[in-house]
Amino acid sequence: MSSTPPRITIVAPTGAECAELSSQIAGLPGAEIHTRPGDLCRMNGTAISLMREPGIVLTRITDPNEADLEAIEGIAGSAERAARMIVLSDADMPLSVARRLLRAGADAHGFEVQQDMLDAAVASGVPAQRLKLGDGSALPWPDASFDLVLFVFSFHHVPLDSQPRMLAEVARLLRSAGQVIAIDPRPYGAMSETIKPLEDETHVRTASQGIALCILIAALEAERDARLNS
Repeated sequence: MSSTPPRITIVAPTGAECAELSSQIAGLPGAEIHTRPGDLCRMNGTAISLMREPGIVLTRITDPNEADLEAIEGIAGSAERAARMIVLSDADMPLSVARRLLRAGADAHGFEVQQDMLDAAVASGVPAQRLKLGDGSALPWPDASFDLVLFVFSFHHVPLDSQPRMLAEVARLLRSAGQVIAIDPRPYGAMSETIKPLEDETHVRTASQGIALCILIAALEAERDARLNS
């Protein structure tokens, strides 16, 4: 975390979605908001390098595929980062990201809220000693342990009543000049329509992403102030 308000970069497939998300945080004092309409997997090298700057990146993707995985690896896998945390969720994609980063030599660690998903990560080749299980209210690492906290399809899943505590923990773990990247699914499109008969997440994804972003910004600023005053 830096001594200035965090830089916020929003990447979404359409300009309207970028505007929708940025409008939810536009009233925050001192917020430096950048928007980049487009697909994550089609970003050029310049855009990818800008997404590595300290602060918060929230990006929505349409339908996760191999190109998205490569883009995520490119964003997260910069050599200057000494440590990373992957927050795993209820899909195979986060497991794939964890495997890819570890195989690329990243010092990656994972956190999971479900035992079966943690077991699946271990079975897929992620070393058990790099994974932790819990409810998110207390993340089991020391202060300022990580340069990057990476949410993969899990940002919108943090329950509203749990967001303040968990996101305060994320802020506690992040080093100065660190970064949070949240990669979440779109509330709209083919993938959302496919799962809607089983679980309609349109409102959850739309509302929770903006609320969590506001809470995270406040948590990062509170942690920054606490460190400056300690």
